Amino acid sequence: MNRITGSEIPTWLGSSQPSEEHPQVVRAAFAARVSTDDQQDPTLSLPRQLASCQKSLPDGMVIVAHFFDIESGRTVLDLRGQGHAHDKFDIPIHRDGSIDDLLAEAQRPDRRFDVVICESVDRIARITYYGTKIEHELEQVGVLLLASDEPFTTTRHRATAVLTRRMKQGIAEWYVLDMLEKAWGGFEIHTHQGWNVGQPPYGYIADSVPHPVPARRAEGKHKTRLIIDPVRAATVQTIYDLRIGARLGYRQIAHHLNADLTTYPPPTPTNPDRAVGRWTPSSVREILHNPKYTGYMVWNRRASKKGGRMNPITDWVLSDAPTHPAIITPEQFAAAEAVASSRERSRSGTTLNAHPQTRHSYALRSFVFCALCGRRMSGKTHNQRPHYVCYPKNGQRPTGHPVSIIVREEPLLTFLGTFFNTHLLGPDRAEHLAATIRDQVPGPAPDHTHRLAALNQQIADLAGKQQRLLHQAENGDPSDPFTAGLRNRYNDLDIQRRKLEQERCSIGLPVSGPAPSTAQDLLSCLPIATLDLTRMPPDILRDLCEAFRIRITFDRTTRQIHFSAQVEATAIPQQRHILSAPNVRICDVPPAGLEPALERF
Repeated sequence: MNRITGSEIPTWLGSSQPSEEHPQVVRAAFAARVSTDDQQDPTLSLPRQLASCQKSLPDGMVIVAHFFDIESGRTVLDLRGQGHAHDKFDIPIHRDGSIDDLLAEAQRPDRRFDVVICESVDRIARITYYGTKIEHELEQVGVLLLASDEPFTTTRHRATAVLTRRMKQGIAEWYVLDMLEKAWGGFEIHTHQGWNVGQPPYGYIADSVPHPVPARRAEGKHKTRLIIDPVRAATVQTIYDLRIGARLGYRQIAHHLNADLTTYPPPTPTNPDRAVGRWTPSSVREILHNPKYTGYMVWNRRASKKGGRMNPITDWVLSDAPTHPAIITPEQFAAAEAVASSRERSRSGTTLNAHPQTRHSYALRSFVFCALCGRRMSGKTHNQRPHYVCYPKNGQRPTGHPVSIIVREEPLLTFLGTFFNTHLLGPDRAEHLAATIRDQVPGPAPDHTHRLAALNQQIADLAGKQQRLLHQAENGDPSDPFTAGLRNRYNDLDIQRRKLEQERCSIGLPVSGPAPSTAQDLLSCLPIATLDLTRMPPDILRDLCEAFRIRITFDRTTRQIHFSAQVEATAIPQQRHILSAPNVRICDVPPAGLEPALERF
């Protein structure tokens, strides 16, 4: 059986060929992409790509629509075409939309084009998978993808053309990966040598050094090291002191700094037009989470191609040793990170939150935790009395956890007062301390720095496993036993992660714990007093709990409450200041209470 060619079609079958009076016109859509605006000039590259496509057009084909983007060819397909970099340039080509708009129009029966043409297939995508996926989607709706640097063919004999295109796509992807790997290696060496990339962090200034390569030095290029800014470095230290000593949140620290902008000058962003002239919670947060202040050089903390989002710690490049003057110690940085973990999703102060139905602010908010799941218990008013409740969402409740756990605030405050009046401020506190550490065997000081690093890695691994399980569970049938098993496994991992986070918080400063005599000396720096927490002003009570790192853990199964506190040399001035406040009420007679270390409730 032979195929029928156009010249052999019998007259009785009719004809689908265009007549000489009405020749067929093939409508083409121009697709183009320029790398990020700091890599290429779109006003030159895009017209050049269009001219290249127009020169290669066969007779009867005309470009009727123009789609282009200014973005990386390695951008995830779901995020393609969402940028607005093209608005920054006066590009002499009418833009009908992005690659996303092109694909959407190709699905419509009234689309304006029959084929898509680009200068080269790597202009569609720099990752072979994305490029072939776009090509496949177009072919599924009958739209052919052409490239001006490839031979055009509209027949079924496309095997060689496809092989050539796949080889080009593979070479293009290899070229980019090879370039990225070499650039990454260069940045690693750059970081280990102590050279800074980008704008110096607040508290530092750039010390420019002529570029070691003569050709680049002739162009005026240079490298920079970090040196202390004598005006702003003290502000960085103040921020860490407020975070570690007073355990203030980002907003409260910003409020403290904004009260005296002369002493604490606000940071200036890279783009001066974005300057707000004051401290913001985000600017405080950036300082508290930047390890460069420890003297170590760090690179790749943020993904420059993803809107500056924070990369996982495992992707960071850290110098092996300090490379520039430090403003804080690694121990202070670790302590600030521990505060961040313990304060996650908890605001400072006693003001009501922004929810419109909020009517109360709870005295022990953010200090009460559930022993079964490690979650922070939230405030709830029940029978007109304040309570704290642990109510995990459906599917997030660990095995053996009741639907809800609730405990009244009144006994918590009473027992917390007893804990203060005996273990911290009572005349017999030395005996209580001796009883606590009596059975501990002295040994070498633990290496908290390595333990913190190990905990961070384990927590990151568990979080990654949870994300993968969550993705599978979300796409599964809720009634399927396998999906239910995924959810249970997710909850078990969540408990493990929270326990590790609690351990990380309990480590605190990564230094060895004090010897018994040192601990007693620290306690002796505190006054002997008896407090009535039930009558203490809410703001003072909150400051007191923050200063002593109070943590209250309620165990529903044993009906026990465990209290813990931290007394550190760096926090004692703040603790003494709060206790000496004139509106701190001191009881004449200690309130009745039970042994507070493990109260049966």
